[in-house]
Amino acid sequence: MFSHYLKLSIPLICLQFLSACSLTQAVSSTNTNSNVEQLKKIEANIIKQCSTNYKKLASSVNQNTKANKSLEKSTNKLIKQLSVEEQQPECKATNDNQFELQGKIILGELEWVYLPLVKEHFKARIDSGATTSSISAKNIVNFERNGKSWVRFTLEHKDTKIKPKQIEAAVVRVARIRQASAAGIEHRPVIKLNLHLGQSLVQSAEFTLTNRSEMDFPVLLGREFLQDISLIEVGRTFTHSKYSVK
Repeated sequence: MFSHYLKLSIPLICLQFLSACSLTQAVSSTNTNSNVEQLKKIEANIIKQCSTNYKKLASSVNQNTKANKSLEKSTNKLIKQLSVEEQQPECKATNDNQFELQGKIILGELEWVYLPLVKEHFKARIDSGATTSSISAKNIVNFERNGKSWVRFTLEHKDTKIKPKQIEAAVVRVARIRQASAAGIEHRPVIKLNLHLGQSLVQSAEFTLTNRSEMDFPVLLGREFLQDISLIEVGRTFTHSKYSVK
C-alpha cells in the first residue's frame, strides 16, 4: 500500500521540481533583460553627455581661436605702427620747404627769429593764444622826433648771451593790454620791426614793449603775426633753421 503511494508521489514531486526550475529561469531572464535596458539607458546618457561636452569644448576652442587671431592681428598692427614710427626720420631744420602746407608755413612752439635792426638771432615763443606780439624791453623812454612819437629802450634777456642792445623806433600806436593777473589796463607802446624766420619768411611785425625778464624767452609772436601765414604744430620746436645772414 505504502509503496503504491510512493510510486504516485514521485512523479508529482518531480513535476513540482521542474516547475520551480522553470520559474527560476523565467525570473532570471526577466532580471537580465531589465539590466540590459538599464545599461542601454546609462550608455545613452553617457553618449549624450559626451556629445554635449564635446560641443561646448568645440565652441570654446573656436572662440579661443578667434580671440587668438584677433590678438595676433592687433599685435602685428601695433608692431607695424611702431616700426613705421621708428623708421620715420628725425625732422631736421635744414629745408624750410618741407614745412609748408597750402601756402602756409608750419611753425613749432619755439622758433629762431632774426632782427636785422640789431643783427642778432633770438628765441621766440609762438603763441596763438596771445593777440599781439611782444619783445622784451627795459629802460623804456618816450621822446619826440620830427613831431612824431618815438621810443628808446634796451633789449636784453636772461635767455640770451647777447649784450644788451639799445633800440630807437617810431611808435605806431599804443596798445591797451588787460592782464588776467593784474588789475586795470596797461598801456604799452607798439613799434614795428622787420624779422626773418627760417630762410623763407620775411615779415614786418608789430611788437608791444614790455619787460619779459621773468618770461622764458625774449620774443613772443602772437595771433596778429601768425594769422593767414602760418600753422602751429604743437609739440615741435625749432622746425626752421636760423636765418643765414648774407
